[in-house]
Amino acid sequence: MSSLSSERFVEEVSRAATTADAVAAAQQAVEDPAIFFYGTLLSALLSYTQQQQHKTSDKSLENWTGVVELLTYKTVADVDAASAGVKALVTEHPLITEKLRVLTLLTLCSQHTMSTHGISVPYARVEQAVGVSGAIEVQKVVLAAVQHRLCVARLNERTTTVRICAYESRCVEDGEVAALQQRVAKWREYAERQLRALP
Repeated sequence: MSSLSSERFVEEVSRAATTADAVAAAQQAVEDPAIFFYGTLLSALLSYTQQQQHKTSDKSLENWTGVVELLTYKTVADVDAASAGVKALVTEHPLITEKLRVLTLLTLCSQHTMSTHGISVPYARVEQAVGVSGAIEVQKVVLAAVQHRLCVARLNERTTTVRICAYESRCVEDGEVAALQQRVAKWREYAERQLRALP
């Protein structure tokens, strides 16, 4: 199984001789079914774009950078606000939507407070967040996340809930750092209380 990170493609972007080379590296990273984390690739693409700014105005590079940004920070709901070129790539490459659904599940997890029993999320909430309809589709998204080792989860068909015991964190934008620090502080307080309660 390959790495969940796109780091190996960062080098290809940084030494790309042409815009087509940078686009090819971005596309290969996005199309790799085992890669889910794109923060370093996004940074490399933005850096490459700045260097090439006066040399070319390649929409293909702009569109693939938009797709990588979606996969780095955004959710399924953000596709509607994307440019027409990014939307076209999302439509043309179904794997992008599949990955975005799994990553949206991770974002949904981060919006809940983890307890010692994990996070319990109703199927209906997962459906709404990831843009699918029906229990089977919810289960497919959750199982894909589990298979890629992005979360540890249990499906309860009787109560139609997903219990998530652990999950990978996604990249955060600068505006989200303060809220993340508050969540970490609250988690730390919770963990310390639990440790003090042990016999």
